[in-house]
Amino acid sequence: MTTVQSVDYERFLSHLRTLLNFSLSERGGVELATEVVPTISHPVYVRRLCQEDRLPHRKIGGRYLFTRLELEAWMAEGAPTPASEWAAEFRQRYCIDTIMESEAA
Repeated sequence: MTTVQSVDYERFLSHLRTLLNFSLSERGGVELATEVVPTISHPVYVRRLCQEDRLPHRKIGGRYLFTRLELEAWMAEGAPTPASEWAAEFRQRYCIDTIMESEAA
């Protein structure tokens, strides 16, 4: 006996459109975001912006994914840059300077 599952077609079509749009442009992970957006200097900062929904992204299987087109459009719209106080607090809290120095060594 075969069972038929109920399918939410609107949700299915939405996911299908997303996948099609996503596959038609250059896409990548955190590395692409740090390459395209010059104000983002470290992957920790990228993840923080994604968690705060300040950076256009998709989260699939626990990974943040980006398209070059969306990131460039986000920058053209005037991508928000963190206040200098917030950036300093962020760097101190997550030991960014220490991480960068250890990676360079």
